[in-house]
Amino acid sequence: MNHLSMFLLFLTHAAAQTNQETKYTPTTMKIAFGSCNRPHEPTNIWPRVGSYAPDTWVWLGDNVYLDDKKRGFYGLDEAKLIYKSMQEKPEYVNAMSKVRNVIGTWDDHDLGKNNMGADFKHKNDTKKLLLNFLKMSESDLAIKNGGVFHKKIVETNGKKTAFVMTDARWYKTETQLLGEPQWEWLKNIFLHESYDLIVLASSIQVTADWGSSFPILKRLERWGDYPEELSRLIEYIEKSNSPTVILSGDVHYGDIATMGPGCVLNGVELNKKLVEATSSGITHSVMNHIQPSFLWKKIVNRVDITPLAFSMERRRDILLDKNWGTIDVSFLPHGVSVNISIHDETRPRLNFVHTFHSSVLGGGNGTASSGLPWCPVEATHPAAHPWASMAIGVLVYLFVNSVLFLLPVLLCFKLLWRAVKMPKEKEE
Repeated sequence: MNHLSMFLLFLTHAAAQTNQETKYTPTTMKIAFGSCNRPHEPTNIWPRVGSYAPDTWVWLGDNVYLDDKKRGFYGLDEAKLIYKSMQEKPEYVNAMSKVRNVIGTWDDHDLGKNNMGADFKHKNDTKKLLLNFLKMSESDLAIKNGGVFHKKIVETNGKKTAFVMTDARWYKTETQLLGEPQWEWLKNIFLHESYDLIVLASSIQVTADWGSSFPILKRLERWGDYPEELSRLIEYIEKSNSPTVILSGDVHYGDIATMGPGCVLNGVELNKKLVEATSSGITHSVMNHIQPSFLWKKIVNRVDITPLAFSMERRRDILLDKNWGTIDVSFLPHGVSVNISIHDETRPRLNFVHTFHSSVLGGGNGTASSGLPWCPVEATHPAAHPWASMAIGVLVYLFVNSVLFLLPVLLCFKLLWRAVKMPKEKEE
């Protein structure tokens, strides 16, 4: 074969390869997730979930509420009725009929009592109720006679996604969160198994930092309350060959937080992107707690006051309304792309898109470091002037509440003045 023939053959092969790459259609998958749901309270989210028709729906805890502040745990009979009402709720049934896989974990309120863990005496009974709700059996769990942590592998055109459902309740005490059996299970997944994508579900937030910067929020649970375990988890994610997205719930707002390579989280240097999406508040959210005023809700939706609750060094953009989340996954020839959105009851409000390239997966140090500066979370839609935004939020809040307070006071004074003045006018 002469040189000209070889050259023409090379050009033909290159053109065919280019044409093949141009025609490549990525394998896609849709994931939806949410938490904090009371079956008897109204929400417009379930019809939207049905319209989205995800391949997998992920429950992130507080899937139902089996307790309240006054009564504590309702008891097993009432707990069964609560789960039954959710299973028979028409909007939920219709939405889930469009979903291939329904998976989940629990948090404190579907365990049975606020902030409880290992010491909750009814946990075996409420565990059975959760498994029945998720249509699971004890054999589907990672270990028998233990927590509800488990893994489900969803395969889409040969691409494997591992949904890793952690349990932050079964072993939880003041000194530990996950417990050693669960850690051994996680270690095997991250260090000895390989997937095209890992979706790590935690009922409480992993990267949240508000406890140190805003003391009133310390009553909210987070991985940061267990710093050694937080470092251990980040190290596993860093050393894994699988791209990982973290999902969390619990806090009654929606949030997308990311940290880039070169940053340090809890003493661990990051060598790849860390992404956490929080969705909490299917039927209730922060908006139910801060003010009942319709006017105030409209104002909060337009003025960013989130820096009040989160440290300015590490800004997180959040959604205060009822919310749910989605991930549109595209498996590419050399990586995986995730398009994450947090929606309110009508539309997407927060969004973050990232591609995990296979060339930068794995090989991370996952080692403690004190030399690098602590790194801010990237905002999903950052405000240009967060301090100014915060100041505007405070001023608007004070103005609205002053008006709402002063108007009835002034009206009372006016009526009192008339009552005093009228007898004098009659005497004259």
